[in-house]
This record gives sequence, structure tokens and C-alpha cells, in this order.
Amino acid sequence: NRADGAFQTFMRAVPIYAVWDDHEVANNFDRTHPRIPVGRQAFFEYWPVRVDSAEPGRLYRSVRWGRLVEVFILDTRQYRAPVSAPDTPAKSMLGPDQKAWLLEGLQASDAVFKVIATSVPLKYHGVDSWEGYRSERRELFDAIARRGIRRVVVLSGDVHYAAVLHHDAGIVEAIAGPLAMFINRRRPAAGRPGTEFAYSGSFTFGLARVTADPPSLTIENPSSPLGASV
Repeated sequence: NRADGAFQTFMRAVPIYAVWDDHEVANNFDRTHPRIPVGRQAFFEYWPVRVDSAEPGRLYRSVRWGRLVEVFILDTRQYRAPVSAPDTPAKSMLGPDQKAWLLEGLQASDAVFKVIATSVPLKYHGVDSWEGYRSERRELFDAIARRGIRRVVVLSGDVHYAAVLHHDAGIVEAIAGPLAMFINRRRPAAGRPGTEFAYSGSFTFGLARVTADPPSLTIENPSSPLGASV
């Protein structure tokens, strides 16, 4: 991949914040998979992610961009319960420590926009997404609403097309990618409640433009004239 000229140009031009997806280990893997340590080691060797000395295997982290944006990058793999487990309040995608970190960070952040990066979408995409962890998804939505956390935007991928969805508590989700995989012509979120648009006419990527006065975050899919504002 890194021998590709276009990708080299991209990497020279912009910062990249990487987190692993399922294929670093095995399709749809969870915390029980025996190859997690090997996949995690390869990830750290391939990407310049600073290792947390107190928790060397930790991949979730936050990044601040001035006063406007704080990005919370989630690890939706190495702490998650198996998909086959009953969907009760005990079933977790994030694990207790990461979940507490996320909610505390969202509440404490004074950034105008709080952006949550999750490698799997929130709904409409089967049990390997947050659809298989509805109790915890509901817990997060309720906590965000109860704590009065505003301007929360979710960026997600994995499903091979682009979409913008609206969720409870004023949360907007933008889906895009992957850049170099087959296109999902099926678009599971298309026409569903809360879906503003869904697009699969070409390979997709997303662009989020943030402005200060007035505060706005505009999500664009440059492959399509459609977009959404928060």
C-alpha cells in the first residue's frame, strides 16, 4: 500500500490518526481471539502511535484541534464481548474503562465539537456493528443526553459506502470508506429512519469542514453533491 504514489502524496499532505479494524486480526474478531497480541504488535510497528506506558496495549485516545474540535478515537475490538452473547446491559463493545473514559472525556471537553471515531457504524449494519450492542448504545445515547453534551458527531466506516444518519440526543453520524475495497451497492441504511443520504456510486471518502463564527461542522462526500451540517 505504501508504494502507491497517490497514497504517498496523501500521507505527506495530511496527518493520519489510525486505529485497527477487524482485519488486523480476523474478520469480526472480539476480545476472545488468541491472535490479538500479534495483530496489535503489527499495528504498532506499522503506525507511529505513541504507546501508553501505563497500558501498553491501549489504542483508544483523544486528539485536540484547537478550541473547535476534540476527536475521541475508539477501540471497538479488543475489549468487546462476543457478538453471540445476549444483548443485555452487561454486553459491551468498549469495556468498562474505555466507556468511562469516553463519557468523562465528552463531558469534560470544552471543544465546540466532540467527534467520536468508531470503526463500526451505529446501526443498520448487522450484529458486528453497534446494532449487536444495542443496550450499550442506548446507555451511551442516554448518558450524552442526560449530561447535556452538545454537538456530538460520529465518524464511522467498515461498510463500503457513504451515508449521513441522525440519531437520538442530536448525534449525527457520517459513514465513509474504505477507499480501496469493493463498493457495497446494497446500502443497508438507505431509506431507513434517520438516514439523510446514502451513496455508493464510487469509492468514497468524507471531508469535515469546521468553522468558528458561527460554529459549524459541515460533512461532505466529495464524490456526491450531498452533505449535512451540524
